Amino acid sequence: FRRPAPRPGSYGVPPLSDIWAIVPIKGLEKGKTRLSPVLSQSERASLIPAMLADVLDAFADFGGMPVLVVTGDTRIVEMAERRGMHALCEQTSVSESVAVESATVFAQSRGAGGTMVVPADIPLITASDIRDVVNLAPTAGTVLVPAWDGRGTNAAIRRPANLFPL
Repeated sequence: FRRPAPRPGSYGVPPLSDIWAIVPIKGLEKGKTRLSPVLSQSERASLIPAMLADVLDAFADFGGMPVLVVTGDTRIVEMAERRGMHALCEQTSVSESVAVESATVFAQSRGAGGTMVVPADIPLITASDIRDVVNLAPTAGTVLVPAWDGRGTNAAIRRPANLFPL
């Protein structure tokens, strides 16, 4: 773990000192297998870093909370650190759930009272979207943002941070 320099946001939102964003991602070559009927492996490999960059840029533009990227890929660690974000590099990738829970424990050890978990592949996410979700966050409880297809969750805020496993 490396501590980056803080980066102020463009939205003028005061830091949400008790909420940490967690962005889990396996690696830059892994994933998007459901797109294999329409995209080649090399096309999918190009799509993953582009989608991750969009998510990280949205959080960087929002600037209202610490961001912790959890991955086993050192290139992703570098992407996060270039944006002034925290990175937790896993030695072994077991599952997204395990990654989120280890990141939750890490964030809590640094004072997080809540977490906002966002997958690394949310298309077209913006700082405004993040702000809208954060504005719904209760002091205790949860906000769940379902994926449009009903097959997952695009964001989950938990207060306290370990309110339930993801």
